[in-house]
Amino acid sequence: FNGELFVGTTYLSATAALVLKRTTAAVWSTTLTAGAAGVQNGFTSLCVFGGRLYAAWASGAAATAAKIYSTPDGVNWTLEITTAVAQVPGQMVVFGGSLYVALAGAHYTQVSNIAKRTSGGVWSYVDAPADSLGGALAVVYQ
Repeated sequence: FNGELFVGTTYLSATAALVLKRTTAAVWSTTLTAGAAGVQNGFTSLCVFGGRLYAAWASGAAATAAKIYSTPDGVNWTLEITTAVAQVPGQMVVFGGSLYVALAGAHYTQVSNIAKRTSGGVWSYVDAPADSLGGALAVVYQ
């Protein structure tokens, strides 16, 4: 993103997950720190959409709601959405001019969904909670 490599970290211990960036000069730095230092937390997916980098975070052990952040420059991050229930964000894909995020129910006891963000900035769910969709996403042809 913007000529730099971004990596999301995960931790089993009570350490806040990070998004790290590596410049073309091979220098690593922290660009985003997770909102909590819970056990088993991490950034699970990164995706570029609409000129912004998106980072999805979850804390599995605490069964907290997932958070999705975005940045236009790799430095200044905005919290885009916090899910209503304990979910783990999976893969993010861009399809038909929108960003889609698979949200798996935490501990197999919560609702799974697919969230959508339009280019206009509106977030919504595109499936019924009873569908329990939340696995891998793929764009086969666009």
